[in-house]
Amino acid sequence: MLKLLLTILSCSGLISTVTSPTLSQEIKTPLLAQQVPETRLYDQAQAISVKVISGNSWGSGVIVGKEGGNYTILTNRHVITPSDHHQVQTPDGRIHSATLQRNRNVGRDDLALLQFRSNHNYQVAVIVNSSSLRVGEAVYGVGFPFVQEDYANNQSGFVLTRGQVSLVLSQPLLEGYQLGYTNNIVKGMSGGAILNSQGQVIGINGKHAYPLWGDPFTYVDGSQPNPQLKKQMISISWGIPSEVFQEVLAQSSPTQSPLYSPNLSRDLEPVDTQKEFFNAPHHPPGYLW
Repeated sequence: MLKLLLTILSCSGLISTVTSPTLSQEIKTPLLAQQVPETRLYDQAQAISVKVISGNSWGSGVIVGKEGGNYTILTNRHVITPSDHHQVQTPDGRIHSATLQRNRNVGRDDLALLQFRSNHNYQVAVIVNSSSLRVGEAVYGVGFPFVQEDYANNQSGFVLTRGQVSLVLSQPLLEGYQLGYTNNIVKGMSGGAILNSQGQVIGINGKHAYPLWGDPFTYVDGSQPNPQLKKQMISISWGIPSEVFQEVLAQSSPTQSPLYSPNLSRDLEPVDTQKEFFNAPHHPPGYLW
């Protein structure tokens, strides 16, 4: 009798049949039913975020590794000034001296790694592969903007902005930029995490929309996007997707960060990081500071 009733209800459209997704579906749409409420997402994002103070300026960063009392911070190269004085402000407000990891091969990408030591326990980000991102998918950009008046959550200087994926380029722009999104990303948020709706890191911020000068939209092979695509690219923010820095982080001990298996499809260009790290301009066009 119960079976007959369920059959009638199903045929009438009053109930729907749910089938278990295949493994491939789970990979393409990870944890869609487990989206984190934005109030909790804010707390999670803040727990893995730091302010990176370099010289007389600052940017943002994300805690990507821990080994004993040593913490590893990922940020943008253009956040780091040619100074030996670098600091990291953790979510509890403490300020720690930090060391630039010049011996880590970041290639030509706009990336930098800092390390600091602390006896306090800080949360390490979970980084997932961003290759399954789709246009229109919700993403969250976080960091410590220079100007706080534009944001409601400014008690700690930390903000979380909501937007969506706008473009995922088939080949990266110079310095690893490949992920375009609509979030309002402003100066000071460089190096901050880009999160999916589960609070997992899928990229880091780096370029704001509508660059004031110059032309930052050149592919790694030296070619230019067509005019119509370029017009769209100018109107959105840009970040480096997780696949790029997973390669960098994979050079370290696997115990440092809870990473998924890295995608090794991109070749890192060997460089003398001790010599060439600061050769890149630190106020390039279209970049956040």
